[in-house]
Amino acid sequence: MARVPAAGGAATPRHVVLAGMPGTGKSRAGALAAARLGRPFADVDRAVEAAAGGRSVAEIFAAEGEAGFRAREA
Repeated sequence: MARVPAAGGAATPRHVVLAGMPGTGKSRAGALAAARLGRPFADVDRAVEAAAGGRSVAEIFAAEGEAGFRAREA
């Protein structure tokens, strides 16, 4: 597990967040990084899809528009 010194010198676990344009490989890179670091991996799009009853991101955009997807994402 990657650790960085916190204030006072104690090591604390840190999160890694990948952000970028759609289709650039964030999910793949995140999964690989998590495996290499021995950390859990979470994909926001998959969480949104699960919370939307299994509808895909594309289906959510089609039915609710970007505003609806972003509200779910938040």
